[in-house]
Amino acid sequence: MNTPITERPAKLPIDFAFEGFRIIRQSPAVIPFWGVVALAGYLANTAIMQAMAGTALQDLEAASRGHDMAVMMAALTRLLPAYGVLIPLSIVINAFLTCAVFRAVAGKTGPFGGLRFGLDEVRQFGVAILFFLIMLGLYLVCILAGSVAGGILTVALSAISPALGTLAMALSVGAVIAVFFWFGARLSLAPAQSFAEGRINMFGSWKLTEGNSLALVIGYIIALVMAALVGFLCFGIFIAGLAIVKSGNALAVGGVMDAVSDIGAVLRDPAVLAYVILWNVIVAPLLMAITFGAPAAAYRLLSGRSLSAESVF
Repeated sequence: MNTPITERPAKLPIDFAFEGFRIIRQSPAVIPFWGVVALAGYLANTAIMQAMAGTALQDLEAASRGHDMAVMMAALTRLLPAYGVLIPLSIVINAFLTCAVFRAVAGKTGPFGGLRFGLDEVRQFGVAILFFLIMLGLYLVCILAGSVAGGILTVALSAISPALGTLAMALSVGAVIAVFFWFGARLSLAPAQSFAEGRINMFGSWKLTEGNSLALVIGYIIALVMAALVGFLCFGIFIAGLAIVKSGNALAVGGVMDAVSDIGAVLRDPAVLAYVILWNVIVAPLLMAITFGAPAAAYRLLSGRSLSAESVF
């Protein structure tokens, strides 16, 4: 697919981390469309979890505190089939929203906030699964290599000094984390690149990100911090409003938070319903724009190409 080529920077500027805020400022009309999908996803996930697992999560938490292995296994037996349905469903929803954000980054949202069903979404589903498998394999390799190398180094240095052994263990853990995030950053542009090129390309990101791993990691950290701040701010505003409505009753406020995983409670309590709608329709899309927009902007800058895939059924 031919896409417009622009000048590529020698080094990736960190301001790619703020792409989500540009999307929100320039295309605020996309937020409610993405929010409807997020709300539908929440309702589907909650209903499936209730129908298939019931109170398994609460049972698992209680059993872990009491070290009751029989109850824990029974809870897991109910949870695993539910997650077998929820994980693919979440990946499908994520594929739709990711493509919509990519279209917003390219300035080509079109109707319905860039939401559509096409080959782009199918490819993103495949990319998400492959990316998960690659990162899982990388995680296992890092843990295995780090455990072996760190264990040998820790034992050797502990013979000299216990303090050196502790330091060696801490450095080993730090090295494993650093290597994992470095590889993750190098491969992180695969979703955006696959979208822009109209084909699944899992490893083209490796060449694009050469020499920019640190900038990517820093930018992603900034984007995640910004998303967390936006989330905490919105949550704080809602809780403050809820406290006023509930006359400062802390137990009532806590009850709203506990009820969001129960469809029946959501429908019965207007406060819970308001929280679920506002969070999914407004806040969740803001967080998507910030977190999904950053790697798309990084790809656009590093490749010198615009994200402009338009393959639609």
